[in-house]
Amino acid sequence: MRSAEWASTYSQDLIPKVMAPPLTNRRLAHWLLLSGICTLALLHYNQFLHAQQEVPIHVAKALDRCRSLTTVPGPPSDFYSRSTSDRFEPGTKPTVITPVSTLRVGHMY
Repeated sequence: MRSAEWASTYSQDLIPKVMAPPLTNRRLAHWLLLSGICTLALLHYNQFLHAQQEVPIHVAKALDRCRSLTTVPGPPSDFYSRSTSDRFEPGTKPTVITPVSTLRVGHMY
């Protein structure tokens, strides 16, 4: 109880009274004008930004290329169902490619 009595009697004297000056009609008009100008400036700037954004012509090709970076490399889905090679040229002799050793800096790999 004593602390409550002390707080009620001395708190009003110890706390400085800081209050904003009352808004007059002139100050209120200035604040409204300033906030209106700022709002219009922001809206105009936002429209200016949206008007300046143009999409490049090659954007679809670039996006497809970006998407292809995540695909796992491998043969196409119809690879094993082919009966002939897509690189076959009529009239050429068949060639068997055998494994070959590579010679590097005097060592056989």
